[in-house]
Amino acid sequence: MIYKVDIDKENYTQLNNEIKPLESCNVTSVIMALDYMGYVNDFPKGRYKQPEDNLRDFIENDPECIKSYENYIRMNAWAKNIPAPQIHDVLSTCTNLWMKKVVTRFRSYMVITDIINEIKNGRPVVINGLFQRPGRSPLDHIVVLVGYNDKTQDVCYDDPYGKTYEWNTNIRGNDCWVPWNTFIRDIKEPDNTIAKYAHIFYEKS
Repeated sequence: MIYKVDIDKENYTQLNNEIKPLESCNVTSVIMALDYMGYVNDFPKGRYKQPEDNLRDFIENDPECIKSYENYIRMNAWAKNIPAPQIHDVLSTCTNLWMKKVVTRFRSYMVITDIINEIKNGRPVVINGLFQRPGRSPLDHIVVLVGYNDKTQDVCYDDPYGKTYEWNTNIRGNDCWVPWNTFIRDIKEPDNTIAKYAHIFYEKS
């Protein structure tokens, strides 16, 4: 059986973002997942036309988000020079603050079978990987897991940058099917066959 959570939906692209488009796979993927969960009409208005830009603007400028970021840096010195939207815990915390309700949660250790069960139950999962590129260093990138094939174990991403593993921004990153072994190899933690990083999303109440 093939499971898909984004039927009749087109993926979001980070390339049309007004704020740092090449660095915004994080907020774009979160907004994409929230849209797939039915929250699109709940996105707060802001200074920008697109919700992903407004979310980034909020993360970088809201006093509570700044405090959350500073507290995280204080407890995790390794993250000192990493922008707030690129820190998973901060991204998750500030998304909930922006939405004024708990809509997402980041888990640094989520059993893979539980991740797949999210897809089977109609919920997207935002995942982070070190995507291999021939002749170049791996790309640290975030995508939305939107599908799973029970028979082949292939997984499907909606990629905000372009078609996954082709890195061609002229090709839409909608419905990129990837072999299971590639998913295991590249999604953080790479080569972990038990668990991965994951942002999960809650049903609208």
